[in-house]
Amino acid sequence: MDGGIPYSQNYFKPMRVRIAPLWIAIALMLNPIARGMELFSSDATGSFTNLAGRLLESELNLREDAIQVYPANQYTPGVHRILQLAANIYDSTTNRFPLTNGIEVLQAPSVFRPIFRRNPGPVATNVFIAGYREVESLDFLATFLGQPTTPDAIVDLQIATNRARILPEGTPFQDDRSELMVAGIPVVMAARKGFPNFNKFEVQNSVTVARRLEFQRLSGGWMPIFQTNQVYTLTITNCFGAQAWNSYSNEFMRPVRMIVAGEIYLSLTNEFGEIQGPDGMPLSKVVNFLSSKNIDSWPGFVTDAPTSNPSFSVPLLTNALFLPTSEYLFGSNRFISETVPEQPNFFPVPRWFLSMTIQFRYLLLDQASGRILDAVNLSSSEEPVDVMKTMAANGPCVDYLSISRMPVAGSLWCTTRFPASAGADNPFLVTYGILNQLEVSMLPFRQFDQLWANYNSTPSADVRDSIDLFDRRLVGDLLDSTDPEDIYFSAPFNPTMTFYQQIFWEANDPLVHYTVEDLTDQLYLTNKIIFFQRSPFGFPYELTNRLSDHYQPWGGSSYFVSNPNQFNLGLKDAQITRSDDWNFPSGEPLSLSNLARIHRGTPWQTVYLKSQSVNLRDWKGWVGARNDSEAALTHPTNDWRLAGLFCLILNTNPPLSLLSLNDPDTNSWMAALDGITVLTNSDPPQFFTMHSNDPQVAAIVSGIQQQRLAQRDHMITQAGDVLSTPELSLSSPWLNPPFNGIWASGDEAFEIIPTEFLPRLRSESVGSLRTANDRWITEFTGYDHFAYAVEVSSNLTDWVAVTTNYPSLGQLRYSMDVARTGGP
Repeated sequence: MDGGIPYSQNYFKPMRVRIAPLWIAIALMLNPIARGMELFSSDATGSFTNLAGRLLESELNLREDAIQVYPANQYTPGVHRILQLAANIYDSTTNRFPLTNGIEVLQAPSVFRPIFRRNPGPVATNVFIAGYREVESLDFLATFLGQPTTPDAIVDLQIATNRARILPEGTPFQDDRSELMVAGIPVVMAARKGFPNFNKFEVQNSVTVARRLEFQRLSGGWMPIFQTNQVYTLTITNCFGAQAWNSYSNEFMRPVRMIVAGEIYLSLTNEFGEIQGPDGMPLSKVVNFLSSKNIDSWPGFVTDAPTSNPSFSVPLLTNALFLPTSEYLFGSNRFISETVPEQPNFFPVPRWFLSMTIQFRYLLLDQASGRILDAVNLSSSEEPVDVMKTMAANGPCVDYLSISRMPVAGSLWCTTRFPASAGADNPFLVTYGILNQLEVSMLPFRQFDQLWANYNSTPSADVRDSIDLFDRRLVGDLLDSTDPEDIYFSAPFNPTMTFYQQIFWEANDPLVHYTVEDLTDQLYLTNKIIFFQRSPFGFPYELTNRLSDHYQPWGGSSYFVSNPNQFNLGLKDAQITRSDDWNFPSGEPLSLSNLARIHRGTPWQTVYLKSQSVNLRDWKGWVGARNDSEAALTHPTNDWRLAGLFCLILNTNPPLSLLSLNDPDTNSWMAALDGITVLTNSDPPQFFTMHSNDPQVAAIVSGIQQQRLAQRDHMITQAGDVLSTPELSLSSPWLNPPFNGIWASGDEAFEIIPTEFLPRLRSESVGSLRTANDRWITEFTGYDHFAYAVEVSSNLTDWVAVTTNYPSLGQLRYSMDVARTGGP
């Protein structure tokens, strides 16, 4: 077949396979097909898994029914984003669950749960997601919220007995109560406008350490000190809470129930492993929590509201005592609640590490309909905190306390030994922290008054008298005393200090809060804080009264100083300044223009059809990605490929009428742009139609040709790659440049040309070759509405048609036995 063939015949010499379009033969036989019809089946589960599977395979080379979660965890934020996008796309075409809220009608989101399976052997060494099912029963609440003591407890994959509870591979789906959930693996919820959302979880550990220096000498007069002991006491408390938010201006007037459940695992260890607590058991604790709150009517958020705002709601705020004030015994590696004489210990340094794992679940339920409006399942193991290193973190540890400047409390906890040149850690050598403690105890300098006032665990009525008495007992006239208090005594200044470990998980975009990374800001903020003074705005203030620092829509938060990326089009959609500004399609046929209005699953962004490519560092911080590869998987420009894929799926125009991406004829490109609608960013904005002879059209075609020449082999391989042309979006000749770097128009002005232009293009067919189960599998891209002949040849001259295929979701496959073909 010659002229007009939309893509080249792809030859694989080892396979000797090619495809040929049968358009000339069948074009007149095809009836128009409803756009997007092939994407969806008759039920929500089939539609979601069909679309999710195609997107996962295209974007990440994964299958939705084979996502490993143990021992390696393939469920990354990038995977969740694709699943979230699939749910958003599906819900954009449906209006299945209308909920009346005053005079407005909201559409409840579709909810899809993962189904977990394990290898069939007696030891569960492999756990994976075997598919998804729509949540259709409130029985799901039991398995989702289940506590460790309940039969349907949520599964912690780090525990072998828990893994064994998961049903083996091949077991059919049971029911919503029998199918277990795994901690940290979220359900997939479509993004629907108008509902309150989970907003923040915060946990704070308070750690108080005190050190007492004890001295003992023999009685009998003028006897020197023969023993010095350290006595450490430790106190650890824990408090935590959760917050939800109605980020919309409209009041949510339907009764809802919030349920919060989870576990916080705390443990204290050292270089020897486990430490015994006062009860003789290893010092570890599980804090279980389960709380619920009913709200009959939820006020909306007003930007100029006072500091205390009823649009925020706190369903959980509590505390727990992990370790009451206890004394540490070095000899037995345990804590005791009473004070007993310690064996001589000289100057050992405790190596305490506080570890914490958080498992948190949140569910918002519409009481009248029983629909789940929001569901969060988070899990994270925090890096252990080195207690003594943290205590000394803010103090110089290479010299004695300086009296020439304000002394720093951290210097009292230095673990560097004197002299530092001694080398190995020697418990018989004193530390700088102890030397600094002695200096404060013996020298009545005014510079030390603040340390006495704020950091002494044994406060004295008169500091000077205490210093004098200690000096006399240590080296003065009380050396000959037989009074027991002069024979066995303590330093008058015994430092105590408290630090606070705070972990914040807080949403940026209220619709993006389903993974820990979603709730982490690595660009400008930190979600892990260690501080030593409780500020007046400390916990739990952040949970009750104000916007999160992480909340950064277009223009930033009105309550806080904006960051440099407040108007960065690569990070967020223009003019979406709050949740009210979204304009998601709902119950509308799927098209490329509607696709551009669907939330993409990253903060404040719909599917991205603009040309700007944000740098990876900023993007990584914006989405909370932990590494560059994960950031790359969620990068906005990945949507260019998505747009190309949907052109293959949705396009009902006869392929022979489409323009080849690599057509060198400038006039053909100008003709393809004729009749496209343009939206200006003038005041007011205006719609009009472009014509092929407009000078602006020539500028766009020139930009496309430059992009083509910049590609490898000067070839554009897929339609979505055209979106890298700035003249199609951000540098459109119909747009005025931004004023002071700020665009006054929304995304429609940038993406209206791409959404109308891409369906007029056709890409060259892309083929790939792989083996599976002793078979060669050849895959080609193609249009869903047309048939293709697969031909084979043994000499690349004589070709025989072996089958006729119809692409599904933009792809067709042909396979043959390796043995039959002789291999490559």
